[in-house]
Amino acid sequence: ASGAPTLANDFTAEHVRDNAISDGLVYVGSSVADIEKHAASADAGGHYVALMFSAPKNKIGGDSDANWPGDYHWARCDTMSPMSWSQKDGGDQVTNFDFAGNPITDPATANWQVNQGPIQTQGTDKDYKEYIVSYDFYCYMYMPDGSVNII
Repeated sequence: ASGAPTLANDFTAEHVRDNAISDGLVYVGSSVADIEKHAASADAGGHYVALMFSAPKNKIGGDSDANWPGDYHWARCDTMSPMSWSQKDGGDQVTNFDFAGNPITDPATANWQVNQGPIQTQGTDKDYKEYIVSYDFYCYMYMPDGSVNII
């Protein structure tokens, strides 16, 4: 939203985090203890989010035309005690379950592996196997109320 570049040629979790900071989010850390410490000093209002990242991959299954561009995914902390999170995958409904169907109590330990379907390439001799993508937990961030304009 702030106009920071997407850096498609060098897409990393650090770029997603830095762009989120540019949009008004606050980096908190990588542990639940970091959230608890931040919550003790944070102004009232706002919520915590977790960033997961799936790195770009080239030549999937040895197919030089099959490439994963990379992606990122967010989960939102709905309650602090007990800690409960929710997420929305694409056009699906909002849920408090990870990709394996388990309740999300900590995004750092949740299952973020998903079948993205076939990586379709040109030609009849190509491998159309389905591609499993893993998102790795990267960090926690804080979104102060009114500070981020979601478009």
